[in-house]
Amino acid sequence: ISCAESSSTVRRRVEHARAAQYTRFGEINARVDIDVFEKKCQLNPDAHQFLIESMRALRFSARAYHRILRLARTIADLSASDHIESQHITESIHYRCLDRVSV
Repeated sequence: ISCAESSSTVRRRVEHARAAQYTRFGEINARVDIDVFEKKCQLNPDAHQFLIESMRALRFSARAYHRILRLARTIADLSASDHIESQHITESIHYRCLDRVSV
């Protein structure tokens, strides 16, 4: 089995993502007040529409919306993306759905 990325490569991506978060907010995404987060969070219009439609279809709460948005921003940071794209929302929703599965 071969890993796509070495541990050192992943570490560098995480360090760059955290640096981007500190540059943007002065803090990591998880600790930023939601009002500030939403004002500075650049969401691609298609991604926003997809998020809204997914929220309705999956019957997620407003709290889940904010958690999905924060995680999508972090995923975008790990991808070195300035904007949250639909694929970041999709991945974030996927993780949220995994949380809902009972073991």
